[in-house]
Amino acid sequence: MPSKRLFPQPWTPPGMSESSKRKRQTSGNLTSEYANSARAHRHLIVTRDRATTDDHPILLHAGSPMELTEREDDWHGHRWIWAHADDREGWIPWDAIAWVDKQPYALVDYASTELTVRTGDRLTALERMGGWTLCRSEDKREGWVPDQHLAPAT
Repeated sequence: MPSKRLFPQPWTPPGMSESSKRKRQTSGNLTSEYANSARAHRHLIVTRDRATTDDHPILLHAGSPMELTEREDDWHGHRWIWAHADDREGWIPWDAIAWVDKQPYALVDYASTELTVRTGDRLTALERMGGWTLCRSEDKREGWVPDQHLAPAT
């Protein structure tokens, strides 16, 4: 199943205070300069092979609740957490989580679908989050690829 592209505007949880909204708009999350840099399609080339590691990616819809575990990871300076939703589980970037009354919700549509790539493949960047880039291959497959496997195409 192809990955859904992230929405340009994050979901605003009901009951979120105005100060939290302003803080989120200016903090280092989905609206950061890092994420905005990938909004314009960019052409990339794969610098090393990577095979898909998850056959059942977690799928989240903006505003849907999820269950988080205590399992966390730091992926090249980006915080990731293990989550459960709708009988699926997987890693999600911390910046894709909104909190309302101590309950975590998906801030954006997110699918953890990874893209199997080979050195030299040419891709189009769609979004960036948590040290990964959502890419579209020349044969129209979509999925996430670690940033350290990508370079600007010349």
